Amino acid sequence: MRAEIRQRLLIAPGVVALLYVVVVIALVVQEQDLVYAARWSRSGTDTTLAPGWRRIALLTSDGLRLDAVVAAPVGPPRATVLYLHGNAASIWSGQVRAKLIGYQQLGYRVLALDYRGYGSNQGAPSERGLIADACAGAHYTEDSLGVPPAALVIHGMSLGSGVAAAVAIQRPPRLLILDGAYTSLPDVAAEAYPWIPVRLLMRNRFPTLARLDSIRSPILIVHAVNDEVIPFHFGERLAAATRTPTWFLSTEGGHVAGAFGDPQRFGWELDGILTPPAQRSWGWWGP
Repeated sequence: MRAEIRQRLLIAPGVVALLYVVVVIALVVQEQDLVYAARWSRSGTDTTLAPGWRRIALLTSDGLRLDAVVAAPVGPPRATVLYLHGNAASIWSGQVRAKLIGYQQLGYRVLALDYRGYGSNQGAPSERGLIADACAGAHYTEDSLGVPPAALVIHGMSLGSGVAAAVAIQRPPRLLILDGAYTSLPDVAAEAYPWIPVRLLMRNRFPTLARLDSIRSPILIVHAVNDEVIPFHFGERLAAATRTPTWFLSTEGGHVAGAFGDPQRFGWELDGILTPPAQRSWGWWGP
């Protein structure tokens, strides 16, 4: 009996180790699907054009055609926004549609695009690919809408915040909005899976915190205090590390609602930032 117990005790650690390896391998294999939940972008969508919407196609530097929409307000726009959505959304999903209409109601024109592999788009999503997709949107705003980078607002939501930060280095905007943002994808994964060496294993990085040193544009950070996907402290860490004029807006609508969890406060904040400095009524977090 003692020999049998001893044998089981010797086998148990090996079984645990094997299970650990299996789980780690499974997560590594599934990383692309976890980071880019493109399959969800093809369900529950509505391609009906809302008032003021125009459907367009963007051409990327590597030859892909991307589905996109330009949503214009009634009357001259206050500014033009390039909106980059999250990892499981589409420009035709309910949550993004509501935000585009929200921007229109605030008086802003917004261009939103679906990434490669999302919605009806061809291609497979990747970190480099999504950055190229967003750059295609920025080029369109300049070439077809007449809005140069220095006049453009780039709004990155969740996964899109990392994309927006990368584009802001290449094409510095008038304002960069980081909405429900993270310091890096491995940082988020390490908090969710502290027992797995994700910092060593993850291929998709989106190192937003590290990129802040190279961003010269003003930044608005929006984060929900009750964010259930990317905890609030990630937004605080980003705000503490910026080197340019930075505003921080906390909301209570949860991760998906983001900045539009409180559209009135978001509109006030945005108008205040984009108003000439002499007319601003509130300050900023400086370096």
